[in-house]
Amino acid sequence: KHLAKTHFLVYIDVDVTIRPDSLQWGLVNLLMEDELRMGRRPSDVYVRDAWPGIECINSGFIAFRNTRAAWHFLELWRQKIWWAVSWDQSALAE
Repeated sequence: KHLAKTHFLVYIDVDVTIRPDSLQWGLVNLLMEDELRMGRRPSDVYVRDAWPGIECINSGFIAFRNTRAAWHFLELWRQKIWWAVSWDQSALAE
């Protein structure tokens, strides 16, 4: 519901530490600039503790742009959290 009120939504676990000296740059701007610098269109979903080929995902930091793809991703994640043997990180990885 919060994504509908903004262009960008960031989810951060309570145990994530953000360096205070990085706050001046703005998290959303840093994410977008990183993508553009690499010559890519900005992603719809950012999962920073994962990379291709890894078998696990950390849901400690996830960001979503307000796009149809991000909404679809969130809906799938929400549904999978309710699977019998699931929790937020395993549902995200699935």
